[in-house]
Amino acid sequence: ADEETGTSTTTIVSPGRQHFHAKHPKAWANVNGTGTPAITVGSGVASISDNGTGDYSLNWTVAFSTANYGSVAGGSTSSGGSAESVVFDRSTSSGLFSIASASSQRVNTYILPGFSAGDFERSYIAAFGDFA
Repeated sequence: ADEETGTSTTTIVSPGRQHFHAKHPKAWANVNGTGTPAITVGSGVASISDNGTGDYSLNWTVAFSTANYGSVAGGSTSSGGSAESVVFDRSTSSGLFSIASASSQRVNTYILPGFSAGDFERSYIAAFGDFA
């Protein structure tokens, strides 16, 4: 309980328990999205699904307790454009954002300017939250 709340200043945490702390990433990956998408290196990510150009789903090894976890990402590509953008939860045809699930996260990559979908050589993703 001290580890999950992060309130103790005197408790020693063993490496086998540290991942329960709320500020520790529960899953992270370096993804190569060109060709057949692949996880270059990571932890807590079971697989990656290719949903189309610049559109992937990361499937977590262990589900989060809810879909209300936090994710951060960045990426880079050499295919052109002056900047890159990584966006979570692609906009649907109705203009609403799709909802992340406790067991996976959808990631979209875009090349700027123009905001065109593109496959990045490197995307970096980390997710924070409580396991189920």
